[in-house]
Amino acid sequence: MNKNDESLTEIKQFQNVPELNSQDAIEFFNIGNICYNKEEYQNAIDAYSTAIRLDDKYKNAYFKRGIAYYHIKEYQKAIDDFSEIIRLDDKYINAYLNRGITYIDIEEYQKAIDDFSETIRLDDKDEMMYYNRGTAYIYIEEYQKAIDDFSEIIRLDD
Repeated sequence: MNKNDESLTEIKQFQNVPELNSQDAIEFFNIGNICYNKEEYQNAIDAYSTAIRLDDKYKNAYFKRGIAYYHIKEYQKAIDDFSEIIRLDDKYINAYLNRGITYIDIEEYQKAIDDFSETIRLDDKDEMMYYNRGTAYIYIEEYQKAIDDFSEIIRLDD
């Protein structure tokens, strides 16, 4: 038995999943959610990663793994997961939103603004999208653009 087989056996025993196939991706995703809710982020990442290995188009698994990576401050891995979702579905608004938030944390403000602008393009009625972009504009000292975004929030919900 090689090392990969041993690791797979350990995962199967730990997760109590009898056989692995693409339908089991949901099982591992659910296990990841349980771990995530218990703030066991590395265990959640492991479960989400298994779900992704079983179904490499499982957008929600990429999303939750990205969020878990964010919590443990592995920002580039979070960005990679959010980017993969966008590659799979360029209308997945929460991937842009969370990638933008992650860009703010690593001080890549223009990239954050670009992502927040895309969220606004996808949903121009959500005040939080303008708030996020306005906040990013403050970081790069583009105050008029920040004021414009904050004014739009007031226009949308006075």
